[in-house]
Amino acid sequence: MRPAPRSDEELDRLVNQRDPVDRSLLSHEDVDAALERLHMAIARDTQPEPRAIARDTQPDPRAIARDTQPEPRAIARDTQTDPRPRRPRRAVFSAALIGALAAGILVGSALLPSNEANNDQLAPTPATAAAVALDRAARAAAQRPQLVPTARQYQYLAVEEASVSGFGEGAGSGPPGALAWGVHVWYSDSKRDWFKPNGSGRERIIETSRRFLTLRDAAIARANHKAIDSILPNQSVDGLYPAGGIAWGYWNPADLPTSGDLLKAVEGKMRANAGGHQPAAADVFAAISELLFDSNSPSQRAALYRALAQLPGVQLLGWRNDRIGRRGLAVAITRRVVKSAPNLRQELLFDPATSDVLQTDEVLVAPFRQSHTPTLRAGMTWGYTVFLARGIVNSFDELPGGGRLPYHPSIGPSTR
Repeated sequence: MRPAPRSDEELDRLVNQRDPVDRSLLSHEDVDAALERLHMAIARDTQPEPRAIARDTQPDPRAIARDTQPEPRAIARDTQTDPRPRRPRRAVFSAALIGALAAGILVGSALLPSNEANNDQLAPTPATAAAVALDRAARAAAQRPQLVPTARQYQYLAVEEASVSGFGEGAGSGPPGALAWGVHVWYSDSKRDWFKPNGSGRERIIETSRRFLTLRDAAIARANHKAIDSILPNQSVDGLYPAGGIAWGYWNPADLPTSGDLLKAVEGKMRANAGGHQPAAADVFAAISELLFDSNSPSQRAALYRALAQLPGVQLLGWRNDRIGRRGLAVAITRRVVKSAPNLRQELLFDPATSDVLQTDEVLVAPFRQSHTPTLRAGMTWGYTVFLARGIVNSFDELPGGGRLPYHPSIGPSTR
């Protein structure tokens, strides 16, 4: 009689509680082989749980931190910033808003308190275990229908994202770029894009949270007479943009091949953008993760999953839930330690049965501190993006599957 299949949770518990082999009796190669077989079985045989349906309605805004301090003077940009490419905002904002941001933004990186259940990972696993899971997703991607918008249709993308920006004030003496003080601000938003290949369309960003990251950050700001509204103005916007006003996060997927050696093509574009420098594997991992959500081509998305498997150091973490309850497999790569930059683990969560990309995370694997700012502990999430919905629609207020999101042109707190 065939035994009943085990749940994902039971499999994870067994892996964490019991070593599948006796290491005192077997060679190192045999241990690796046994671990590989176990994780391949987890990736192949476990049935995913029903997933929550992503909704396009506006989420309930989280509480926004308030500060009654008077408007401070302009604050200087820190020169010790994270050199990695970040997911850019798609729209070109108004000149007034750009000026307000330039006065305060110091670090464009992201950090949020971790969900401990999501950040518990299995013991290190052979790289081929990740390759098996990614190949399963690639085969599922190849079977998905092709989405081909007409010249009058819009690509629709919906995400929720979070970031912590660093702010500070330059020191009166010392080396260039030295800070007298610095703080972290926690920011999150819900973003909807409707755009055509030429970059025209609509972008709607609703701020859902804005506050000092820790009590220590808030105390430093108060001591220096800084209010959060002057450090980071409200980022909400609902606007229409002409051709070129909205851009893809990294590149338009149409500019990349749909099969063949896609990894070389991605690395080539990143090298060109970096003045000829070879991109780090973790940066390529991040770029491919976003392209997986943006691309409409089944063959290209299959090739992107296989490109991830070719990156050195990619590991399988196991089954997890994303921030809205959907179940998927997580793979990750750890960034090499670079001076003045955080030591991060890049994570990608996807549904291997459908090839849907669910979420990306960046997690600190070592404490990190920039000059005159509070130390950030290992295990905190340095940034995340939850991929909610994508599709092709006929107008800039239409939602995939039906319904509309009316257009109300505005910038700042009035955008609702």
